[in-house]
Amino acid sequence: MEHNRMLEGIESHSVLGMVSDGLPVRINLDLPYNILFPRRDELERNRTDLLRTDSCSYTDGSKTPECAGAGVYSHRPRVEVAHSLGQYATVFQAEIHAIELCGRELEKRGYNRRSIKIFSDSQAALKALGFYRCMSKAVWNCQQTLSRVGRTNRLTLIWIPGHVGLKDSLARRGTALEFIGLEPVLGLSYSTARSVIRSWAEGDTLQYWRGLPGLTHSKRFIPSPSKTRSKKLLELSRINLRAQ
Repeated sequence: MEHNRMLEGIESHSVLGMVSDGLPVRINLDLPYNILFPRRDELERNRTDLLRTDSCSYTDGSKTPECAGAGVYSHRPRVEVAHSLGQYATVFQAEIHAIELCGRELEKRGYNRRSIKIFSDSQAALKALGFYRCMSKAVWNCQQTLSRVGRTNRLTLIWIPGHVGLKDSLARRGTALEFIGLEPVLGLSYSTARSVIRSWAEGDTLQYWRGLPGLTHSKRFIPSPSKTRSKKLLELSRINLRAQ
């Protein structure tokens, strides 16, 4: 069929052939750490109590059009880490990886029976780490690292509004580092694959439209597909769509 022509060549797309971040569903009912989402007024009111701990760390992920990065900052113990995550990691993956990096640093110190707090400004990352059902390698690996730390310590992950200062700059520093290695670092996410397919389809459609013989006036008034118009048309029922 003619519309199936668009599928020709998609399987050989270089990006879509990369290792996936996806996993068959894994269930973990034993997550030995707590996750808190305090309100902003609670953060202001209980700031001193929240920071009262044996180890206090901040994590952050960042992304530019060229690269993603992850950063970890801690003043107890003193830790400053910035990692480049290549071109294909998403902000969500960067946030997750930053928390995993923090967990690894804590593991190295062999803490036992300590109060440990990790602060992150990503609600999406924290919710994923607290959910028993997992379909992401990045999330699963981070959960395993945190679980090893949490089994011998009192580990709490806490959401706070966007970081400022050094914590942010470390993640941005990671995006500026030259990445050396094979892509993708964390596996190709579903959202990235979908974005690649969408871009490829739009480019292929435009090429097909411009390559059609004739239709001079139509091409002049419709030089390329309209995303806004397409969205409105897709929201219509079949009956109403025929009337357009």
